[in-house]
Amino acid sequence: MKIKNMAASGLSGRIFYGTMETNDGGQSGKWLAGKQDVTDMAIRAVAEHCHITGTDYDFTLTDGRTIKLAVTVVEV
Repeated sequence: MKIKNMAASGLSGRIFYGTMETNDGGQSGKWLAGKQDVTDMAIRAVAEHCHITGTDYDFTLTDGRTIKLAVTVVEV
């Protein structure tokens, strides 16, 4: 099955968007030609979303630790 997907590279940490070939319709699979590096665009969109909505996010890692995603606005 071919699906559109966005995922972070385990090697570089860059965020890619494109089409993947997957057997289970999930997050794992093989990138097909044409994936695009959208790291800067994705990070800015998430930062703006958190700022506008006032929402913080917590994500649990496989080892039990937690990533907390929050935005702080500072005066320059």
